[in-house]
Amino acid sequence: MILTKNQTYSLVLSLILFLYTPPVLSKDYVLHADDWQRPRSAEYILSLPSVRHAVQKWLSNREQTLFFYYPGGETGLLWATELEDWLIALGIPSKNIQSVSGSPRADQLIIRVD
Repeated sequence: MILTKNQTYSLVLSLILFLYTPPVLSKDYVLHADDWQRPRSAEYILSLPSVRHAVQKWLSNREQTLFFYYPGGETGLLWATELEDWLIALGIPSKNIQSVSGSPRADQLIIRVD
């Protein structure tokens, strides 16, 4: 069976769409404590997939808010506050960031873009 050029392109495009669903279509992005325990820099923060994809989603509509659902307690609050500080330093206005206690797991910070 020989495929035409258009059939080949259609097949390749279908496979790409099937195998790759962009994370920016998701509503929640999970930042794991293990990733956060490493030394941080602006480059490292933006290399974290959850942060990068959440920021990309926010950039598509800058009227949205980034919500950080952090684990309860002082450690979780410090985690959310530091992430907020990094994103403000990288250009996201503080009015577009809100930290909320309520991550279902102690080792995860959930980022939601609404």
